[in-house]
Amino acid sequence: MSLTRKPKKYENVFTKAIAVILLIAMCLGLLYCGYLGIKMYNAGVFDDSGSYYKSDQGIRDASRLAYDIQDYYISDPNTLNGINYKANYSYAVYEAEGNDYVKVLESPSEADDLVTYVFFYYYINEDANMPIEHLDSFHTAMPKQRNSKDLKIEIRFYDPPIYDDEIKTSCNDYVSYKNQVVTVIAVAVGLIIGIIMDLLFILSSAGYDNSYDGLILNVFDRMPYDMFTAVCAGLCGLVIYAGKDLDNLPYMDPLSIAGIVGILLVLGIVVLFWMVSTAKRIKKGGLLKNTISYAVISYICQIFLGLRIVWKFIVLLVIYLFIMMFSIDEQEYIPLVIRTVVVCAYMLWWLVKADEIKVKTAKTAKGDLNAEIETNLMPNSLKQHAENINSIQDGIRLAVEREMKSEHLKTELITNVSHDIKTPLTSIINYVDLLQKEHTDEEETQYLEVLARQSDRLKKLIEDLIEASKASTGNINVELTKINVNEILNQSLSEYQEKLQEKGLDVIVTTPENGCYVMADGNLFWRILNNLYNNIYKYALPNTRVYIDVDKVEDDVRISIKNISKEKLNISSEELMERFVRGDSSRHTEGSGLGLNIARSLADIQHGSLDLFIDGDLFKIELRLPEA
Repeated sequence: MSLTRKPKKYENVFTKAIAVILLIAMCLGLLYCGYLGIKMYNAGVFDDSGSYYKSDQGIRDASRLAYDIQDYYISDPNTLNGINYKANYSYAVYEAEGNDYVKVLESPSEADDLVTYVFFYYYINEDANMPIEHLDSFHTAMPKQRNSKDLKIEIRFYDPPIYDDEIKTSCNDYVSYKNQVVTVIAVAVGLIIGIIMDLLFILSSAGYDNSYDGLILNVFDRMPYDMFTAVCAGLCGLVIYAGKDLDNLPYMDPLSIAGIVGILLVLGIVVLFWMVSTAKRIKKGGLLKNTISYAVISYICQIFLGLRIVWKFIVLLVIYLFIMMFSIDEQEYIPLVIRTVVVCAYMLWWLVKADEIKVKTAKTAKGDLNAEIETNLMPNSLKQHAENINSIQDGIRLAVEREMKSEHLKTELITNVSHDIKTPLTSIINYVDLLQKEHTDEEETQYLEVLARQSDRLKKLIEDLIEASKASTGNINVELTKINVNEILNQSLSEYQEKLQEKGLDVIVTTPENGCYVMADGNLFWRILNNLYNNIYKYALPNTRVYIDVDKVEDDVRISIKNISKEKLNISSEELMERFVRGDSSRHTEGSGLGLNIARSLADIQHGSLDLFIDGDLFKIELRLPEA
């Protein structure tokens, strides 16, 4: 998915260059904070000791001096006479005798405030039986003429120092760095936040320039992503390899520091270049697809997926055998058995489902279109195949249903409508023939009246057929508007009032006091009511009541029409709703039997419904339309 957008006004080469320079400067500042942090760590300011003498660095310095003193002592005690000349410490050497230590050597002290450290050492002579590899800083080999002894060395630092030496330098560094800890941490945190914000700006504006409307890509951005990443990684490796000789330089030497900073700077530029190109590719979309690996894997997958299922299994089996050959040893018999069982179980599962497809397909071939294949617990390699077979079955079933429906409609048209069309057509032919013969003026008038009546009947039948065809196919324009149900009922009943009174039908209408509204097409709503009133006029028992009730049900408005049928209704409601079916099976009344079916179709295309209920001679129509 592409994430490109329109460039902002501030996204240009100048602002990006400033952002990169600022990023390099902040990174160098952060490196310097890191350098100070290392110095502070070496000075012991982070161990929360409170002073240099209690810090880890002070203890390390005292331990180093104690080790040197015990080394001089066990080699030649006379060499200790001058090693603490003008030094900020004094020392004392004790040898173990029995359960106590006896002072054997002590240097003069030039200060009264002392911080004392105590270290214990054990040394053996070279004739002892202890193997040389067991010797460490606490077990030191002695000349043959000296006996094995336990030593206790006391190092006494002057507090404060009185001479300029390493101890005073370390003490001063501790005090100086201790005062800078909060400042350095605050600056480092600020630099980190600045680097993150600067980096977000560089990445968000990558590929955009206010002088160009679109994403700008260079030749590196069009390289395959994995190849580009490999090139950047190779450059980083070369830079690191070029700086491997820095390990031979003294620790914290200016040259080594400059080399490390240079290497980190180059690595940072390469990584930034890679991140900017990655950001552009993400904005363009298709990051993973633009790789050689994706192309190779896709090609292999296409070849594999294009193979027949048998060959797929052969390939997988060969891969499994190779893995087994290179991984098996004497200790892997149980894992081998487990893998073999898993592979065999999968193959058995696959074969069982394949056989199920075979059985169901055979049933379909014999004409059983309901033999659907269950695909929930089926391997993916078979699932698509089974779904395709089910889709074919659905398509065949739908085609058969449509064909049967078409044939049924043709049969209905032939059997049911042929009589209705033949009757007026025969009358028209006969009366035209009579008009062509000798006849009186009175007879001619009578013949013309019959011709007019039968022509209207034939016209009405043809119009009903056309309207039924349009309604069933939905080929009618529908414009839904807000319609007042009470008004349209009153208007439609006023037009049919005379015809209904002719049959002695008393219409009783019950509507909500506040009225109700529906979303419907006015013309189609009127045609539905027209068909229902015609049905009442033709088939209702004379001198009875017709009830029309309007109420609200959930989100619909329900219009219920009830009347008593003059014919026996020995027919189901669903059958009566079918095309060409009339309430009088003798077909004495005029009509096509399409009225109710047309009304239902017109209700459906207005997102409503029309249902018919029969209870003895009670005939009830229930029309529902969405409430406005």
